[in-house]
Amino acid sequence: MSSFTKVLIIDDDPIHNMVSSKLIEKAGFADKTDKVLSGKLALEYLNRNAKENTLPELIFLDINMPLRMVGNF
Repeated sequence: MSSFTKVLIIDDDPIHNMVSSKLIEKAGFADKTDKVLSGKLALEYLNRNAKENTLPELIFLDINMPLRMVGNF
């Protein structure tokens, strides 16, 4: 049995997200990992999941992500 049901990984490197996700699931640390590539996407994810009452139990956050200005931010 896993320690957590759902974990969220926030990192701007898609390779790191994939490797981290595989390690977390293979180690049995979490049943499911969700991944997002920016802080903005993370906030959208959290808002959407809060409405559905399916928030992750743990969040891994890369604290050194450059802010990329795309569109109307």
